Amino acid sequence: MHVSTKGDEETRPSIVGDGAGGAIVSWVDDFVSNANIVARSITPAGAPRYPATGVVVSTLTCSGQGPTVLVPDGAGGMFASFEIFVAGIQSIYLQHFTPNNAVAWGQFGVPIASTTGIKYGAQMISDGAGGVITSWLDKRSGTFHLYAQRFSDAGVARWTANGVAVCTAGPGAQDWPQLVADGAGNAIGVWQDARTAPSHVYGQFFDALGQLGDARPRI
Repeated sequence: MHVSTKGDEETRPSIVGDGAGGAIVSWVDDFVSNANIVARSITPAGAPRYPATGVVVSTLTCSGQGPTVLVPDGAGGMFASFEIFVAGIQSIYLQHFTPNNAVAWGQFGVPIASTTGIKYGAQMISDGAGGVITSWLDKRSGTFHLYAQRFSDAGVARWTANGVAVCTAGPGAQDWPQLVADGAGNAIGVWQDARTAPSHVYGQFFDALGQLGDARPRI
């Protein structure tokens, strides 16, 4: 089946299950003045639920939107993390779609952080409580380092403003982050690290409160 047949240039698809046998698909679409991320829901029978043109993830004025990470919200909707170019600077925004096709976090979405500097490489997982935990690479200090943040179901940042610094070791940069949930509301991240040559792989545990390392009491 064709997910969309409008005849526009459509690239970079992403897909996530809706928890009910169907799926939600997103892609980069140039049917508006600039390329935007568009989403559409598909039933188990292959019938689209959303309008034929899809639903725009963010209407923020920009020069383009890029790769998207999708995570199910556990209630038939999804969270989306996407790269966006605003005033020539690459940043990351988040959006939440409810099962009834509503954009829950405003027409623009919410920025992952309000600091200056290029941001890319977002990873995202469910926090097990209706929100998400995300990590990304951030050049706010002049070198790409790894940060993380937790967002509630209302799109409110739960940890340190502009993210917890997961790793800022230098002089080299961090790269290629990956993120998984531990099944208890916490996260484990790994990344490629060039603090010394040659590069090595490092990892870190961060709990539901944004604390680094496993600080849980032992009995």
